[in-house]
Amino acid sequence: MVLAGCGGGPAAQPDPANPGGITLTDVTRAAFGGWLPAGHPSIFFPVGAGAALGDLDGDGDLDLVVARIASPPAGVSEGPSLMLRNVTTPGGAIRFTRDEAFSALTARRNLYGVALGDVDRDGDLDVFLGADGPDLLLSNDGHGGFTDVSASAGVAGPPGDATAGGLFVDVNQDGLLDLYALNYHRGDGRTPLPVDANRLYLNLGDGSFVDASAASATASLGATHAALAGDLDGDGTLELYLANDALGADDGGTFPVDALYRRDGSDIDAEGVPRYSDVAAARGITSSHLSMGIAPADFDADGDLDLYVTDWGPSKLWLWDGAQQRYTEAAARFGLEVATAPGGEQLISWGAQALDLDSDGALELLVVNGDVVDPPARASYQQVDLLYRQPAAGAPFVDISASVGLPGALATGTTLPVTGRGAFAGDLDGDGDLDVVLGAFGESFRVYDNRTRTRGHFLRLRLIGSASAPDPVGAVVSVTTTGGRVLTRQRTVGGETYGQGDALVELGLGDELPTMIEIAWPSGLRQRVDGLPGVVAGREVRLVEPSWLALSARSATAADPAPRLTITSVDARGQPLGAGGAGQTVKVTRSDGVAVVVDDHGDGSYGATLPHPGSARRTRLSIELAGRTLPLAPMLSFR
Repeated sequence: MVLAGCGGGPAAQPDPANPGGITLTDVTRAAFGGWLPAGHPSIFFPVGAGAALGDLDGDGDLDLVVARIASPPAGVSEGPSLMLRNVTTPGGAIRFTRDEAFSALTARRNLYGVALGDVDRDGDLDVFLGADGPDLLLSNDGHGGFTDVSASAGVAGPPGDATAGGLFVDVNQDGLLDLYALNYHRGDGRTPLPVDANRLYLNLGDGSFVDASAASATASLGATHAALAGDLDGDGTLELYLANDALGADDGGTFPVDALYRRDGSDIDAEGVPRYSDVAAARGITSSHLSMGIAPADFDADGDLDLYVTDWGPSKLWLWDGAQQRYTEAAARFGLEVATAPGGEQLISWGAQALDLDSDGALELLVVNGDVVDPPARASYQQVDLLYRQPAAGAPFVDISASVGLPGALATGTTLPVTGRGAFAGDLDGDGDLDVVLGAFGESFRVYDNRTRTRGHFLRLRLIGSASAPDPVGAVVSVTTTGGRVLTRQRTVGGETYGQGDALVELGLGDELPTMIEIAWPSGLRQRVDGLPGVVAGREVRLVEPSWLALSARSATAADPAPRLTITSVDARGQPLGAGGAGQTVKVTRSDGVAVVVDDHGDGSYGATLPHPGSARRTRLSIELAGRTLPLAPMLSFR
């Protein structure tokens, strides 16, 4: 990482490996109005400095939440965690202002990680903050005003844990965002305790969650810095990859290395609890490592998702072989071990981001580094960050750090240590390129403005689920270009260390333009958007899943009206078919055995009333359309 004023500009001589002139400029002091220190953690290991980007106040730009340590061991408070509202003017410099009401909710709390998601399906982003002790879930009023609902939601967790962050993802395919909370351990590194376990909370749709960690087999008594959710093997269901620290194993302990949780499509019980098994070893992930972050991308250009996993020392590049259903490690072959700094110092890598900073269609990989203990050989935790670029699809990467403005050596003449943790990307100033926020232990969060000289066309897609969860993780987007290429991307969530960047699917197009977009939504709907004007390139496009399947309520008492399921037949573009969609075979089955009668309204729509079963229970709906069972299986909670 670079200290403000110490990074300098790009190299005087053009770098042939950086033809677009990618330039990252540190604008921290101007963006924050000074330093924004993260503080020191109150547990022995320096975790934290989490951050997340999202439009929290509904004004169309990206706001920033940072998790900070309010009561470090030394007793010098860095202040509460913050929501920073984006007040950048179009074409102007990046600027944030503090929201004091948010700060009041996080006062005197030691917070490590952040996750954003629309957990109540009301159209805005709610905030989860992982803490030293009970965690926080803050409900958004749509304008960036928040209410602490941690207790009523049931996600505060045990008082003695250390939650490093979380993911909002629909693990049981019911259209609601569930919460997977990640824990670091607090002990001596040798004895895992129940309080150290990760927790999976299933969203019941009534403002509350139920803890399904044990039943789902996802508790993972590890030391988790980051987790990634996505359809990693292309089978249509979501996997969870955990970047676990093996600190306990170093001292003869039992903490596991990375976990890869997988379930079969049918492994969800009658109450919506998914059942996972750890297939990391079976999939080839067997080498010992101390993982910190995960960057998913198609590194070898074979059409599927690979995983770059940062480490203490050499990092790992796991290439997925769909035919063999296994990963192979190829970091050295792709020039991405990131084991040592230019001066030969061993690096400890944390956050990593695979992104396209110049929108030319070629990958860049940003790797954030920082030490965890003060080595006797030198006087600080400081380590340099690195940016790699892939000159062609599937080719080895080259280091372009010096030519983008990142320092090639440790900064000197300062007493402020710079020790990297997370990297979070998003377009902060609305100029069409991705900027970066960096988190660090014991010093200021950083803002890098992307001032790349030459950019290609890009397509930035914001997917909003309707029948699918609001953040439709697992959705697959295929874009046909004017050059006849078909570019495929998947919406994944997580991977960032202690936080998350903007929730977008982005495609760098170079000189080409898009002509058609196809989306395979997690609900099972396939939608086509064609006849695209060139104007869709170079800006964000908001794609909302058609409202083709809906429930009137997700929970009900015996005194409430019975929930109503409605299905509307739509064409390939998501438009209602009308009477042409009548006469289809529609079957709905409840897991509690109560019979369901489906009415064909004759206008292409179908409806079913779902009465209370007479006792409190959760019921899973299985929906069959024209002989095909949908992957979406909505849950109802009867109280």
